Amino acid sequence: MIIINDPVTGTKRYDYKAEAKFDDFREVIESVAPDSTLELVGQVLPNPKGASSYKYIKHGDWKLEKGWAYVLSVEGRVVKIGMTNATLTSRFGSYQAGTHKARDKGTCSVTNYYVSEVFRTVLDMFPDPENIPLEMIEIWGYKVPHAEIELNVLGKIQTVRQKMAHVYETRLLDLYKEHYGNYPCLSNNSSQK
Repeated sequence: MIIINDPVTGTKRYDYKAEAKFDDFREVIESVAPDSTLELVGQVLPNPKGASSYKYIKHGDWKLEKGWAYVLSVEGRVVKIGMTNATLTSRFGSYQAGTHKARDKGTCSVTNYYVSEVFRTVLDMFPDPENIPLEMIEIWGYKVPHAEIELNVLGKIQTVRQKMAHVYETRLLDLYKEHYGNYPCLSNNSSQK
């Protein structure tokens, strides 16, 4: 059980151990879309010197590719399904803005604060930060395909990249709910709602 004391909305409790196992959910995804495998794109470890108190171990190029659907897992359990039309660097950098100081001032989003608090709480469960298993907090991503259309924008034809990550996030959320009866505990602020 993770307890978050939010200065704005009060106390929140998340029983992440009641969520589906990530490996089981990945099998669900692959059973309906065999070519849509999630890849391990990162892990989260403590960073006592950073404002957020955690850092990312990044797999692949987080700065180049735009458009992702992703799953966050804690101790092998799905806790959040999300998306970004930007890069992973951009999205996960915004999570790191979810500091205590920023939440007290009201300058960070609820989602960024809650995700950061879950990361900090889980990492704080270990007395020795050097012994935290890399698989404790994992980031799994699916690179959303690119699609472009030509639009007449006030008399000028322009090629525009379509933002489609939200439809992949919605599908992942739907699959999760169909199989487990609810959304993951930190997915209350998804773009689907």
